[in-house]
Amino acid sequence: MNMLLLSQILAISLVVAAAAIDYRQFRLPHWLTWPAAIIVISGQALWGNAVSEAALGAAFGFGIMKGAQVWCRWRHKKECLGSGDAFLMLSLGALLGPVLIPWGIACATILATLATRFGIIKLPLAFGPFLVAGCLVLMSFSALFT
Repeated sequence: MNMLLLSQILAISLVVAAAAIDYRQFRLPHWLTWPAAIIVISGQALWGNAVSEAALGAAFGFGIMKGAQVWCRWRHKKECLGSGDAFLMLSLGALLGPVLIPWGIACATILATLATRFGIIKLPLAFGPFLVAGCLVLMSFSALFT
C-alpha cells in the first residue's frame, strides 16, 4: 500500500474519532487533532511532494477557524466555537490543502444548517462532526473543485 495514502487514512481515522468525541462530549481532544496534522504533513514530506501545500492548508484552516472563534466571541459575547474546532481545521486543512478549505467549511455549514433545520440535531450542536463530514464529502468530490 502507498505510504502517503496510509498516512492520510490514519489521519482521517484520528479526526473521525475526534468528531465522535465532540458529538458526545462537546469537546475536541487536542491529542487527536494535533497528531493528525503532523501525520499528514510528515507523510507529505516523506512520501509525497506537496508538503508546502499541506502545511499551508493546515495554517489556513487553523487561521480561518480561529478568526471565526474570535469574531463569534466578540459578536455574541459568548463562546460559540471552541478552540478544538480550530485545531480540528488544522488537521483537515492539512488533508484538504489551502484551495479547498473554504469549500470544506461551507459544506460543513450547509450540513449543520440542514441537520438543525430538519430537527435531526438540536441546538447547541457540536460543529466538529460537521467539519469532518463536510471535508470528507469534499475530499470525495475534490476533482470537481480543483
